[in-house]
Amino acid sequence: MIPVVGLGRCGTSAMMGMLAAAEVPIFCDGDQVGNGWEASITISNPPADWLPRAIGSAVKVVAPRCFELPLQYNNRAILMTREAADQAASCVTAAREDGGLDLDAGILTRHCVDATKRLRERFRGALEVPFDLLIEQPFAVAAQICDYLGLVADQWAMARTVWRRPSHHDGIFRDRRNHHKELLACLGSH
Repeated sequence: MIPVVGLGRCGTSAMMGMLAAAEVPIFCDGDQVGNGWEASITISNPPADWLPRAIGSAVKVVAPRCFELPLQYNNRAILMTREAADQAASCVTAAREDGGLDLDAGILTRHCVDATKRLRERFRGALEVPFDLLIEQPFAVAAQICDYLGLVADQWAMARTVWRRPSHHDGIFRDRRNHHKELLACLGSH
């Protein structure tokens, strides 16, 4: 099993899309294929209830459930991280758009700092992928993922899943110039 762990709004869904493009089996609900890549059982139930069904697959496990995973998965996990203020702002935007909720960005930022620190301590053997790197250099991230997991995969197809991501996907989506430079460089090599 390959756990993709992190906090909300840190790129776990984008990473799951990359893994799907690499033809890694994905453990998620049928209606979540390409749309969040979540399995409701991983959100509502402890890992002991679903681990046997997820063996051999990549599975998105966000906090707090990821802290419940057995330690044996520490050295095969992908840890998605994001700068705390950006992550908090994205959570605020998503909560407002999805449910009309007003969240306190300052409190969320402090939570993100603390929770990310705990994730790094808990998943010391994981491959950490910063959100900004995933968005700005997906081809390089695809290569890292393949090296870390020992995958032979179409890294071009993996990167395309991120390049196809709409610019409005994240309410505070950053300048895409570096992202486009990488795309053009890759296009020139194919």
